[in-house]
Amino acid sequence: MNSITSLNIELLGKCLLECRHCSSSSSFIRNDKLDIRYIKQLLIEGSSFGAGYLSISGGEPLLYEDLFNVLTLARDLKYKVRIYTSGIIGNIDSLKAVDTQFLQKIKAFNNVEAMIFSLHAPSAEIHDYITQRPGSFDFTVEAIQRAIAVGLVTEVHTVPMSVNYALIPKLIRFAEECGVSELSLLRLVPQGRCTENKHLIMNGAETAQFTKLVNKLDSHVLSIRKGAPYRCLFLNEAGVCSAGVDKLLISPDGSVHPCEAFKFTESDSNIYDKSLKEIWETDRILNEIRNLSIEQINVCNQCPNVNKCSGGCPGQRLLEYKNVLIGPDPICMVNPKL
Repeated sequence: MNSITSLNIELLGKCLLECRHCSSSSSFIRNDKLDIRYIKQLLIEGSSFGAGYLSISGGEPLLYEDLFNVLTLARDLKYKVRIYTSGIIGNIDSLKAVDTQFLQKIKAFNNVEAMIFSLHAPSAEIHDYITQRPGSFDFTVEAIQRAIAVGLVTEVHTVPMSVNYALIPKLIRFAEECGVSELSLLRLVPQGRCTENKHLIMNGAETAQFTKLVNKLDSHVLSIRKGAPYRCLFLNEAGVCSAGVDKLLISPDGSVHPCEAFKFTESDSNIYDKSLKEIWETDRILNEIRNLSIEQINVCNQCPNVNKCSGGCPGQRLLEYKNVLIGPDPICMVNPKL
């Protein structure tokens, strides 16, 4: 069994945006949040396991009242931290970009490796449609500019969908102009609020066009990262899935999942009830994912590409077929649906 190298913690469910694709259905009316005492315990246990990386998200992590206590704990335990954010704070009636002073306080924690901002289009029309908050594009761009100005390593991630995938080349250029160091393409998971917005899911033709478009992308200014869930499309150019192998996701209610793609499942484990050690060693889904071999995946085990794609995303397979042992990945290019 591998040791844990990375903890991904969703601090709270509250967010001032209501993105149509949000896998957590985050909203300004959500009040669920992790207790700082349990976060401290989690970070201490994780450190004893050898974890050295911490990803902080939400909801909107900048709204978490104990954020700087979390960063202090992480620094003292020598975690390298990445913060995933929209960059928008304030309240539902008065959105605003996170201010420079707040960002300077984050910058003072020299273990914060990067701030990663959600930006889904190169202009307000589509971005604000996705977030359902007029003005959110301008506020996020302003936050990005402020983060860069204070010296934070600043990245962007975007979720390609039917309404924005064709704009990705323009988004790359826009991110270059902003001074962003990396742009990551994250795969849409049809869970959370996306179940009410299924028109956002790319169909077969759109997926094929998206694949061709991304294969032509290039930048001499920033890195373009294809997330591991896209391995079925981009093979060795995408990352390698480590869900449940050396990382965990902890949701605002304390439930534990292999990664974000599994949030639709009912978790067997919760940090309020079990130690991290017990969860890591005994959780049913973690062990199922960890012990899975590509030879076990029906359909995929007959494909010549299986050693390159590893059967695609296990979370997407589980969501589609209710069984991680059934393939192929829903967007596999040999899938008859495409």
